[in-house]
Amino acid sequence: MQPLSERFHSPGTAPDHSANLNVQLMSLNKPDQRPARSLRQSAKRFSGSAIVALTLGATLTVVPVGPAAAAPGPTGCPTAGAWVGAWSAPASDNTQNPPVDPSYDLIGAVDNSTVRSMIVPTRAGQVVRVHLSNAFGDGPLVVGAASVAKRSQGAGIDLPVPLAFGGSPSVTVPEGGEVVSDPAPMPFQAFEALAVSTFLPDTVTSPTRHWVARQTSYLTAAGSGNQVSDTAGRCSQATNRARASRRGCS
Repeated sequence: MQPLSERFHSPGTAPDHSANLNVQLMSLNKPDQRPARSLRQSAKRFSGSAIVALTLGATLTVVPVGPAAAAPGPTGCPTAGAWVGAWSAPASDNTQNPPVDPSYDLIGAVDNSTVRSMIVPTRAGQVVRVHLSNAFGDGPLVVGAASVAKRSQGAGIDLPVPLAFGGSPSVTVPEGGEVVSDPAPMPFQAFEALAVSTFLPDTVTSPTRHWVARQTSYLTAAGSGNQVSDTAGRCSQATNRARASRRGCS
């Protein structure tokens, strides 16, 4: 599935308008977990290996356990508490001279497709929250559905957790703006691979780009529709030709 640019940051800080879709994950953290890396350190570690056309923006944050930790609400999500950054990768709005080998088969647009971005957080947590940013888009960005899950193999995932935005499964991110999802229960460990899936029902020709990534993410074929709950990762292909992987759609 096609990524757009992945970033993780904590609330209470100025938004980092570096990602088209920015996913923020919030969770309760065990006290023996290692400290989270700074956003800059995380970006350096996870910003590049395989060149991709697009990268889904994401932001992972953690609520520490202790006297200051928030008490769980009715859904098992904290009602308050600090957000701690756990993963980040900057995005670029450069569309004229991308630093990409011309042999790569870049993906120029997304059309009624699902993007599945693979991320590796550096901090454990129990509750996630997702930021979707359309900082470099040339118009409103419609997200028809979104989910987060633990990665299994390739484009495959374990049981996905659907994301909501003000109680709605869909949201429109204004041009140059961003939105934040409702908290969702999603226990995970540090360095446990996760997948953030977003369904983009309309044609997106100018997503914010992250030109280099160390994770292979996936994009479904144009017109394949909402696949955020597809655990097998069918109808998907890698977002760079060097690791291209097509699967049957049944």
